[in-house]
Amino acid sequence: MALPLPTHQFTIPSLYDNILLQCRIYHPDHSQPRDREFAWIQKGAIIAHPYAPLGGCYDDPVVATVASELLRAGYVVGTFNLRGASGSQGRTSWTARPELGDFISFYAFLVFYILGLKPLSKPTCVPAAESNSSVDKTNPPSIIVSGYSYGSMLASYLPTLRSIQLVFAESRENDTPARIMQRAWSLSSKWNKECWVQNGIISEPESPDPCTRIARMEKINISYLLITPILPPISFFTATSLFTPTSRLTTTINGKYLQSSDLRDKVLEHETLAIFGNKDGFTSSKKLISWCEELTKKEGSRFNSVMVRGAGHFWHEDGSKSQMKKAIREWVAKNHVYYSGMQELSQC
Repeated sequence: MALPLPTHQFTIPSLYDNILLQCRIYHPDHSQPRDREFAWIQKGAIIAHPYAPLGGCYDDPVVATVASELLRAGYVVGTFNLRGASGSQGRTSWTARPELGDFISFYAFLVFYILGLKPLSKPTCVPAAESNSSVDKTNPPSIIVSGYSYGSMLASYLPTLRSIQLVFAESRENDTPARIMQRAWSLSSKWNKECWVQNGIISEPESPDPCTRIARMEKINISYLLITPILPPISFFTATSLFTPTSRLTTTINGKYLQSSDLRDKVLEHETLAIFGNKDGFTSSKKLISWCEELTKKEGSRFNSVMVRGAGHFWHEDGSKSQMKKAIREWVAKNHVYYSGMQELSQC
């Protein structure tokens, strides 16, 4: 399944240093509301691409495969180019700190964009206020944070949503966080208006004030999808000290230091799935299996993994992408309900 044309193509400034990043948003075909229950489901996914100096960008075929599968599942999907990739400004760093800042920038954008989506059914259903209230209780907004290869490393280092929320809460009008938030609200409002007009509704809901928008971030349900995670040592990265099990990556956001969060902590709070092949040329399957077992055995862990036999780092092998898509589809279908252990899939 090829990706459709993006719903939105745009740029946002990086919270790290204000360089412009290329971004895309894709809406699933069935995101136009047909009934009250479905219309109010707000769910999105962000997918980060591989290492830019090796050709990684948002046009990567594995990124497209993951994006297509999540679109099929009804997610609004966002992709972006890190600094130095394709048309984004800047150049790839040796520390990954600027790239983590880029990731946080688009992550925050997508959160605000998803929160801003207000598609309504035809007015013969239930009044907007009542519909909004009922769905907030049963279907909280959700975001899947995903990355492939280098992108999975950035996803695993992503700071907590609470710490990012504080950055936006302390921002001032017209600074970078405010510009990102306004960009998200502008594009979501544009989509809302088109949706409302299509349903024969002339008026549209008022945009909440910035404080309300930021407060809504607490309602987001976050999960993680790591495709071909990379583990130390990584020979093709110069900054090998970054990829140590105990490293703690920091970045500067809007002039303030922001600490990354550890994946070992994330899996205790968020549903997490890692998918990899046993023929990965950069990380041995033995090391990946050991890493997965360590995360799975943690008390209260919500981590799961799928190893695809015969699949390499780039998923070129016959049938490998089909098995990856199957793993994603089954994980999403379970609605992130916890189940433990590693699955092993053989190629068809």
